Amino acid sequence: MKKKLQYRIEQFHIKDLINKKYCYIQGWCYSPEEVGLEYGIRINDKDVDFYIDHVYRNDVTANILDVDSKKIGFTIYVFFEEIHSFLFYVKSSMQKYDLIVLNEDEVNQSMEVNSIDYRVSEAMFSKENSMFYIVGWAASTLGKVEYEILDEKNCSVPFEVEIVNRFDLVQLQLVDENNSLCGFQLKFNAVANGKYRLILKDSQYIQEEILDVENNNGVTILRNYFKALNASNIKRALKYFQDQGIRQFLKRVKEGPNGKTFKYQNWFNEHKATDEELAKQRVEKFSYNPKISIIVATFNTAEEYLKEMIDTVVDQTYPNWELCIGDGSTTNFVEEYIKYNYKNEIRIKFKRLEENYGISGNMNGALSLATGDYVALYDHDDLLTPDALYEVVKALQDYPYDIVYTDEDKLDNDRKELIDPHFKPDFSIDLLRSQNYICHFLVVNKTIVDEIGGLHSEYDGSQDLDYVLRCYEKANGVYHIPKILYHWRMHPQSTALNPESKMYCYEAGKRAIQDHYDRVGIAAHVEMMPKPLYGMYQSTYNVKEHSKISIVAINDAEAKDVSSLITSIREKSDYANIEFIIVNNSISKFISVSEDVKVLEWDKERNYSKMYNFAVNHANGEYLLFLRSKMMLDSKTAISQMLGVCQRPDIGAVNGKVIGIDDTIINAGIIFEKGGVVKYCYSGQDKESNGYMCHPKLLCNYSILSGMNLMVKKVDFLSVGGFDEQYYLGFYDLDFCIKLRIQGKLNIYNGFSHWRYNVRNLIMGYEAADVKKDKEALNEEYNLFRKNQFDFLNKVDPFYSPNFSTKYDAYTIAD
Repeated sequence: MKKKLQYRIEQFHIKDLINKKYCYIQGWCYSPEEVGLEYGIRINDKDVDFYIDHVYRNDVTANILDVDSKKIGFTIYVFFEEIHSFLFYVKSSMQKYDLIVLNEDEVNQSMEVNSIDYRVSEAMFSKENSMFYIVGWAASTLGKVEYEILDEKNCSVPFEVEIVNRFDLVQLQLVDENNSLCGFQLKFNAVANGKYRLILKDSQYIQEEILDVENNNGVTILRNYFKALNASNIKRALKYFQDQGIRQFLKRVKEGPNGKTFKYQNWFNEHKATDEELAKQRVEKFSYNPKISIIVATFNTAEEYLKEMIDTVVDQTYPNWELCIGDGSTTNFVEEYIKYNYKNEIRIKFKRLEENYGISGNMNGALSLATGDYVALYDHDDLLTPDALYEVVKALQDYPYDIVYTDEDKLDNDRKELIDPHFKPDFSIDLLRSQNYICHFLVVNKTIVDEIGGLHSEYDGSQDLDYVLRCYEKANGVYHIPKILYHWRMHPQSTALNPESKMYCYEAGKRAIQDHYDRVGIAAHVEMMPKPLYGMYQSTYNVKEHSKISIVAINDAEAKDVSSLITSIREKSDYANIEFIIVNNSISKFISVSEDVKVLEWDKERNYSKMYNFAVNHANGEYLLFLRSKMMLDSKTAISQMLGVCQRPDIGAVNGKVIGIDDTIINAGIIFEKGGVVKYCYSGQDKESNGYMCHPKLLCNYSILSGMNLMVKKVDFLSVGGFDEQYYLGFYDLDFCIKLRIQGKLNIYNGFSHWRYNVRNLIMGYEAADVKKDKEALNEEYNLFRKNQFDFLNKVDPFYSPNFSTKYDAYTIAD
């Protein structure tokens, strides 16, 4: 007989860090008989909130037939002020299990008092080069942490250290912003079978970790990760670690041993323009050859950065450019360097400013030198690919777009490696109002730049966001080039590396978006999102009129589901002008005597499109909100958030974030690949997942949305003929959204509208049991959908980069 619950607590610590106290638990747990395991923590006999990260534990599941690479591992953090008793438990629908129980004496005995907090994630010894690698993090509430390695004779051992930003720890509140540079990778030459000690110390305290070359370093997630690999894979994994460093390796480990390995630098090398292609570009003749004025502000720029910045412009394959430099430096170095090294390059224009006018003032100084047809913004420490201007001008041959932007990545200045590619969607106004996703490389028609008056100093720090919004308001169109053509350098002074260093930037961004709304006449209120989501913004659109919303649901399961849906909205929603229209298509009839609930009987074939269209014929609301019967409201503003956006005349359909009963994401937008391969974004990820560029938590545009919770103006619903009744079971929602897009409407996902779906085991938004039962019919409807919308689906999804794939998870870089 199977055991109901199997688990192991591998690490348990209660920390007192002088001014911060928390508990850390690491282990794994699963049950072959019980589903829906939920964890809980009680401190001082009260349930408390905590952070949990679910982790793949292939080392555990490898020999268990009924568990297939699931995230049965966990890492838990819980913060507290006072603690007298502690209970960590897990419960299912059948039973509750206490895993850790401590009384006050046991709590006090477990308490670790020290100003230094640290974690050694892994210690690994490579026999090939006799090198010992240590990965972890260390931070002190009293200041800087110093490292030392001691051997068995207590002698210091020389070592190398790579320091890494750990913003994930800031997000967990384990360290504050000032201590984000707390991650480390140490390496030193070690003797086989030797024993060493890692010493961590601040001004008052010392922490010590024993490092055993032969046995490595206790039981950790990473060590268990390696246990699940064969000898060949271990060698490759260690090589991956050595090549990629700590950042990518830790990310890789969370995928589990069977995850997809990836090194972006290799991808870029394979996809960048070849020498042969660059040679052809240099001799190609365009019919339209606009001059591009690249403007850059320099300020005490380091020689290395200055040289690379200028050289990557001089090396452009497209020749009709000018580099306009406005220098606000406190010395003559930049001017003298340019005069000496580029005296024969007449396309470089230089202006020494009377003083440092700030980033916008200095850029405007550079702009005053510009005589081109287009203006491109460039930072003094960044780099262009040699084909950047060629690709921009190539894009202007068929239509003279006023705005062109490209993809970008980051250059890790310490490692001299390209990392963190930002593959952007085509122009998405709602994403731009949520974050400056356009950023670099931005090229704008000079007529518009002159009209708006260049950059505005009152938005310094987010001047680029204000600039692109003002340009957009005047532009004839915006074009996106889905290629990496710009490298944003990361170094300790750059916001690319240390976003917490310049809070005024994010305040300026908030004002830039708010002022944009005021200029274009949109009634909306902008707020900065809390740390660590700096640079992200929430726009709440004012509900202009108290319009009636008709909420439509089909009772096709049990009447209690519809009753729970109605109750959750009545009790939680801050919006009251609602009528409910329920279509009974079940043996369990829903009955209501409330005036705001209409119950319609449907005794014909099961055809969801027909049932929804039938309900709309009885709807009095100006807005329709289609909900699955097992949906429940999860935030009081969920409906008003959707309505505020839906009232915009340019918006077609709106939906919100859907969370399952296991606290994972069910719906946060849908993407498709050319040919019609459809995928739900972030399905199965934790509800707090930031996803790609924080999209699940923002307002952003998608081509298609799920009908699980879909709001639309009734007039727009009728204008496209409602749901296509050829679809009995599914795909009517996807087909409907595409029809709205063809009409020129935008569809928008609202990450601030939260819903719960009381269902387990979903496949593409449908219950697994229904998919299994209706598999053949759903496949036929999927093929019908692809046939009916062939012209639309046979193009690239404008809101999903062609550099991504759906072979793995959404927003995974294509091979």
